[in-house]
Amino acid sequence: MKILKISGCNLNSLRGAFTVDFESPPLRDAGLFAITGPTGAGKSTLLDAVTLALYGRAARYGAATNPENVMSRHCGECSAEVEFEIPSGRHRATWSLHRARKKPDGAVQAARRYVYDANGTVMADQVRTADECVEKLTGLDYDRFLRSVLLAQGEFARFLKARDDERAALLESLTGTEIYSALGALAFEEHARRQAEIEVTRQGLDSIVLLGEDERRTRENDAASVRDEHGRLSGELAILQAMVDRAARLETAKGAHAAAHARLEKARANHAAAASELARLQRHAETLPYAADLLRVEESDRCAEQADRDREQARAALDSATLEYTDALLTALESGERLIGIRTRTRDDLKLQEEKLRKELTEQQSWIDAHSQDEGLAGELPDIARAMEGLIALRRSEAEIRTRRCQRVIECEKLTASVDATAAQLTGLEAEHAGLVAETTRRRECLNGLLEGRPTAEWEADRESSEARLREIDAMLAAEDLRRRNAEALAMRTARCRQIEDELAKAQGAKKTAEAALAAALREAESASTALEEALLVANLAVHRSALREGVPCPLCGSREHPSAGQAEASAELEQAKARSVKARAAHHGAAKAAADGDKTVAVLASQAEAAQTAFEEIGRAIAAADESRRSAMDRAGLQEGADLEAARADAARHADGIRLRLKDLRAAEDSLRDQESLVRTKQDDVVARRARLAADRTNLDHLAADVVAAESTVQAAGHAVADAIARLAPRLEPFGVAVPDPDREDDLHKALSARAHAHRQTRQLRERLEKDILKARADLQNSENAIRDLETQMAPLRRERTSLDPSLVESRMAVVRRALPRDDSATWTTEHVTSARSNVDVAQARYQDRQETATKARADQAALTAALGTRLAGGSFASVSELKAARLSDDEAARIERIRSQLESAVQQAEGALAAGWKQAEDLRAEGAEEGAAADALRARHSDAGARVASMLTRLGGLEKELQIDEENRKRHAGRQKELETLCAQLTIWTRLKGLIGSKDGALFRRYAQGLSLDVLVQKANRHLARLSDRYRLRRAPDSELRLEIVDQYQGSVSRPMESLSGGETFLASLALALGLSDLAGRNVRIDSLFIDEGFGALDPDTLDVAISALETMQQDRKTVGVISHVELLRERIAVQISVEKGQAGMSAVRVGAS
Repeated sequence: MKILKISGCNLNSLRGAFTVDFESPPLRDAGLFAITGPTGAGKSTLLDAVTLALYGRAARYGAATNPENVMSRHCGECSAEVEFEIPSGRHRATWSLHRARKKPDGAVQAARRYVYDANGTVMADQVRTADECVEKLTGLDYDRFLRSVLLAQGEFARFLKARDDERAALLESLTGTEIYSALGALAFEEHARRQAEIEVTRQGLDSIVLLGEDERRTRENDAASVRDEHGRLSGELAILQAMVDRAARLETAKGAHAAAHARLEKARANHAAAASELARLQRHAETLPYAADLLRVEESDRCAEQADRDREQARAALDSATLEYTDALLTALESGERLIGIRTRTRDDLKLQEEKLRKELTEQQSWIDAHSQDEGLAGELPDIARAMEGLIALRRSEAEIRTRRCQRVIECEKLTASVDATAAQLTGLEAEHAGLVAETTRRRECLNGLLEGRPTAEWEADRESSEARLREIDAMLAAEDLRRRNAEALAMRTARCRQIEDELAKAQGAKKTAEAALAAALREAESASTALEEALLVANLAVHRSALREGVPCPLCGSREHPSAGQAEASAELEQAKARSVKARAAHHGAAKAAADGDKTVAVLASQAEAAQTAFEEIGRAIAAADESRRSAMDRAGLQEGADLEAARADAARHADGIRLRLKDLRAAEDSLRDQESLVRTKQDDVVARRARLAADRTNLDHLAADVVAAESTVQAAGHAVADAIARLAPRLEPFGVAVPDPDREDDLHKALSARAHAHRQTRQLRERLEKDILKARADLQNSENAIRDLETQMAPLRRERTSLDPSLVESRMAVVRRALPRDDSATWTTEHVTSARSNVDVAQARYQDRQETATKARADQAALTAALGTRLAGGSFASVSELKAARLSDDEAARIERIRSQLESAVQQAEGALAAGWKQAEDLRAEGAEEGAAADALRARHSDAGARVASMLTRLGGLEKELQIDEENRKRHAGRQKELETLCAQLTIWTRLKGLIGSKDGALFRRYAQGLSLDVLVQKANRHLARLSDRYRLRRAPDSELRLEIVDQYQGSVSRPMESLSGGETFLASLALALGLSDLAGRNVRIDSLFIDEGFGALDPDTLDVAISALETMQQDRKTVGVISHVELLRERIAVQISVEKGQAGMSAVRVGAS
């Protein structure tokens, strides 16, 4: 994989767009280039752009995907793009992030990612698919990309010289082997979890209670006996139920007969109560022959009444029309008089308005004559305004130039003071640096004194050997203690074995006795069961005899004679048989339990005996192993048999403590020396930075002095320009009586002149408007006089018509009309409503005459029809027409009374039928032998007792069947749990083996093994790169350590040395080789042609830096492009091609590519 181009926009301090093209000169021809710039300028942001475009992540922001903090401040969007090449062709990956509406204060939106091929075709357009696409193309996920492209040279430098307790953690972070720790811990935890699961399953298995075979057989026999007894009692209960039902039907029939008798009495009483209504219905039937004549009389009555109403309505309409006509005439007269008065007043107002307008016109003409000098001001005002704007701009420019000159003078004074202060600070820093160098020399001499001419590795070896001897002695002491405890345990196990043998013999004798008792109890239980069945049979026959009735057929044989019905029941034998059966079952249950307990006791004691024998043999083997371990440890420690182990341990502990103290002092001295050297380097950087700042300040001071001189000449030129502008403006202002204004007064003069021009223009417009208003007022006056004459002409006929009205009516309606007239005098006057009201009066008069004639004719027709009907009623049941009308019912009322009559007759008939049916049913039941009274109560008592016995039997049967069902379910559950336990034990065997191989609580066992293999592969790949970097050194893993490396010096007979003995340049070569090896290891089969080193150069001296640069330049032979990221100034001299990240204002930076 090779990176061809990096582009981005608004990433951290790199605000705006930037591009780094590795296919354009000078980067195209460079195998090694430097990314330089001050700290914080944004060098590492270029690498962030690469990982953001490819994976949507940046190493500096942890595991967060699409980090929003990467966006530059005060920006609404950012983006990153990388173009790369792999064997299959060129591809391009992009990443972008923006806020809502791309505003800096908008909410952050979801990131967008795309992957394109060489033709620009989209291969992925979503975050998830983009990751998959990049990994498929490059063969690298995010973590492997970081380890293979961004070389961790500095981390490997720390790994080479790290302490033993730090080396494992460093290697894990470098190679990504943390998964092996997780696997080892998972194996340990899974084994413990499965063990706990098996224990829980065993406890659940033990908690399932099962019935013994004999106990289950007993329950089944009891259930069968109870089931037979329940069947017999159920038959007896069915016979009693039939007799009880017959008695209940008799009681029901008697109740129905009494209820029917009550209903009949009630129906007859209801019929008597409705007699008056029925008589009304009969009287209505007598009116039916006269219905037609009566209908004609009623119709004539309605017509006469309607004619009277129509006449009265016509009369009211005539009165209303007359009143409306009067009101309309008076309204027209009153409103006309008012309108004449209004128009007369308007004419007088118009005359006054004309005189006022003429006076105002004279005043405006006098003002215009007095201000004649402003006549041409409006035309000159734009030119004057442009001239004054130019003067204002020149004056402002002059003021700004003078202000900038003063600022330059002040800045020059401040910078002079800053240069003096920086020079003084530089002198102090140089003195402090010299003191730190002297202190570093003193600490190095102190460290050499502690080493006593021996390297730290030899002291470490002495410590390890002394601690190993101490562990051997501790092992011998522990073996002696273990042998003593095992001997005591052996004696205790021997006594326990004898005790278990005695208990086993006693348990076997008790078991034989219990088996004999069980056989006898079984025989007695069978005999008692047979006797109980015979007694039950006899008892059943007695129950049937007691249910027989004289003259009633027997349900078994059909005979109506029952000579044995009164014999006594055989209950005594039945009770004795039941008692014997219960006693026999209890004895059998106890014997079975005793036999089962004996079996369990024998099995438990046999198991304990076997376990005791096994423990006895294991203790013997443990004692022999302890003796052998003790002898081996004494041989390794060089001690003779019988030596004082406590004294030997005390000597070894004192020796080990002395070496540990010496190593502690050595480590403290080494740490102190490293800290002091770091302080020296930091102070050296401060001195260099302060010198650079002093040189920059002096350069800026020279530039400011030159700016002050240039500003003086600019001020003089600005003053001349202002004077010229004033000379051009003065002649324009003189005709209007004003002079050139002072600075900052230009706007006031312009406003004053504008006001004068506006006032002159407004006065002339007012004079023209007044002349037009005078002409309009004359025309309005003439129109008003014409309107008054026309209105007087129209009012004359209305005044004459008023004299023909009734004076009293006119007087009464005038007050109403005046109140009804609107207060607004602007209404249009007309006489049309008077004409309309006069026409309405004529129409109402004609309608009233017609209605009067119709009413007279209707009254005559009504009288003739009534007289004819009275003549026909003479001699009948009705004395008059009014009596006939009173007896007549409406159709609805007649139908209602007819329904009442039908319902009453039907109720009487139904009650009589129900009374006869109830009497017949009761007689039929008595003929069938149904019991009633006290005999029925006794029958129901016997039925209830039989039902209670059947329910009791059913409850007992349900309990036995429930016990058997629960035992069956428990047996199935026990078998399932047993099978599950066997499966879990088989799985535990696998996890036990896996735990033994790789499992540990903290995962260290498998991690150390995996890290050792990874380190071997890493060293193998690193040595291939180290051979090209230097033919003198090779790396190898130390034989006595899992993670410590040694350097093999091939110039010194391939002697091995610790990594601490390497110089700075040698350490860099070794760590660089390891980083390149890790790149190969992480990339696997992917060729990596673009590498970046982001650390490690800041602490190198010039000589070591030369070695490092030379080593990196040799990598160009493999067609690799290497980028070095650093702020070290010496890199600019050694590496020709550079990508410079230059700081600008407000913390923003810019990218520039160049070659020196």
